Formats: sequence, C-alpha cells, structure tokens
Amino acid sequence: MDTHINIIAAIHLIMGGLGLIGGITVTMLIFLAGGVGGAAAMADASASAGDVMAIFGSLGVIGVVVGAMVSLFAIPQLVTGWGLFKRRAWAPMVALILSAIRIFNFPIGTVIAVYTGWAMLSAEGQRAYKMGGRAYGRFP
Repeated sequence: MDTHINIIAAIHLIMGGLGLIGGITVTMLIFLAGGVGGAAAMADASASAGDVMAIFGSLGVIGVVVGAMVSLFAIPQLVTGWGLFKRRAWAPMVALILSAIRIFNFPIGTVIAVYTGWAMLSAEGQRAYKMGGRAYGRFP
C-alpha cells in the first residue's frame, strides 16, 4: 500500500506544481496583454488616455486575480502531496477532500478521485497512518 500512497502523493505534487505554473503563466500573459494593449492604444491619438487606461488596467487586475485564484487552488495540492509522502496525520483526509472536488474534472479527475478513495479508505491505507499505538488518519 505504500506504493499506492506514494503514487497519490506524487499525483498531488504534480497537479499542484502544474496548477502553480498555470497560475503564474495566466497572470503573466493577461497582465502582459493588458500592458501591450494599453501601450498600443495610447499610441492611437483618437482614443482618450483615461478610457484606455481604465480598460487595459482592469485587464491587468483581472489577470492578477485569475492567476492568484488558480495558484491558491494549487497550493493545497502541493501541501497534501508533501503530507502524504511524510505520512502526516491530516494528509489522507485532505487528499480525500481535494479528490472529491476533483471528481468533476472528467475523466482524469474522476480516475484520480476513485484511486485516492480506494487507497486511503482501504484497511491497508488506514494502517499506513498508525504510529506508536495511536491511529493517524483513520476513517469511520
């Protein structure tokens, strides 16, 4: 079962890393598009400077907000992957919660959610989180 838990941890780390890269990329591209578009529109003498700055400034703000949201959703994936590798007590429950959210990302998210549920809720998966007589990560 350790192999399955390590695979799930790696999946969470990879998905979190890709989400973080995606969030940063979205932020940079939309922010850059707003800046380039604003500079191009400023060169046009017919457009008023206030309108141009409002439109493209809001595009930059939208880019930062969207990128931050994507990045914020990626951070729990990274932390959960690390927690699963280190066999932290809270990691299986967080992995199940994140997998339940991911189940709607058909088909890959569904497969990841089912695999995580199978590995974490099995008796062997629960035994993986027992340490020194105290039960860690047990589920009803």
